[in-house]
Amino acid sequence: MRYTVDVKIKGFKPNTRGSFIQGPFTTLKELLVKLPDSINFNVEIKYPRFHEAIEAGLAPIGLEINEFVDRILDQIFQNARGRKIILSSFTPEICILLALKQKRYPVMFSKRWNLAGIVFASDILLLCPRLVGYVRQTGFVCGSYGSLNNVPENVRIQQAAGVQILMADRVGVVSTVLNESHIDSSVNASTQFD
Repeated sequence: MRYTVDVKIKGFKPNTRGSFIQGPFTTLKELLVKLPDSINFNVEIKYPRFHEAIEAGLAPIGLEINEFVDRILDQIFQNARGRKIILSSFTPEICILLALKQKRYPVMFSKRWNLAGIVFASDILLLCPRLVGYVRQTGFVCGSYGSLNNVPENVRIQQAAGVQILMADRVGVVSTVLNESHIDSSVNASTQFD
């Protein structure tokens, strides 16, 4: 792990804090096949960008975006077995392709492309919780991501505002907060929406 970009820049790798992975990384297919069908997924697709590759000290190699998306969708279609899945990305082009290439799974981005919702950085929603109501009134699903979602009080604030999806590293802590709360049981950590 000490050779990864996160450890070099931040001093740790999320969810490990210096521990070492003892085996190969898990593939999307393995997750879809081995985990119970009752576990829902947010498949966040990270498309490699040239500037990120250069910052990470890697060769700036571009993957053909259509083939990239097609391979991911193929694995999902072949192995999802009726599991609830949402698709998301910080790359608008990926979101657009996901929405154009399939209609089975909701995609988080914007109404312009007939997608299901928007996922904000959590600090924005914590500064202005009313934004959640505005987003939901327009018919979007509203979600948030970021390290602030690991703080129980921030989870409570967003849940009270009506956030439907919370993406966090500390899923156990977030689940405990959500289960203790009686505000809105339709919110769940990571990938559930109503």
